[in-house]
Amino acid sequence: MSDNKAKIIYTKTDEAPALATYSFLPIIESFAKVAGVAVETRDISLAGRIIANFPDYLKEDQRIGD
Repeated sequence: MSDNKAKIIYTKTDEAPALATYSFLPIIESFAKVAGVAVETRDISLAGRIIANFPDYLKEDQRIGD
């Protein structure tokens, strides 16, 4: 059997979809935990993408990937 663990990448968005994003994510995490599936989040918001393009001006812990 493979050592690969199942993983879901859940994207965080901005503006109006943010309410749905943050209210639905805990539900997904609850079901995934029972099934042994890891849930990771990625910030695809406009603000997150802008921040990702200026890593030279940020501290290491503030940087995010684009």
